[in-house]
Amino acid sequence: MTIQAPKTMMDNLPMFLDPLTHYFERLLPIQTVEALYADWQPDGLEVWLVVNQATEEDRKRIFTQELAVLQAFPGLGLDTRMVDRAQVNVNEKIDLLTMDMFLRFPRVLHA
Repeated sequence: MTIQAPKTMMDNLPMFLDPLTHYFERLLPIQTVEALYADWQPDGLEVWLVVNQATEEDRKRIFTQELAVLQAFPGLGLDTRMVDRAQVNVNEKIDLLTMDMFLRFPRVLHA
């Protein structure tokens, strides 16, 4: 797991990472999820997932995992958005400069 965080997040890193790493680990088996971007908001986490050709079943599995994180961390606000890189330019949908955290999923790249 690759974690990148600005220095301003370092004081709150454990509070920020616990639900985020839990979410990451729950999403690992879903092969269409490639990256997770997170931004800490006053009411919780705003998460952007980059997926590649996610099926309806993949999307249902992702939202099932979101619900599991919400149940594991009561009181946490969690807003998940998906961007399918096969359909849109990710850089146009996600403002990378405003994100607090980036996690890349270990996936085999296909030529």
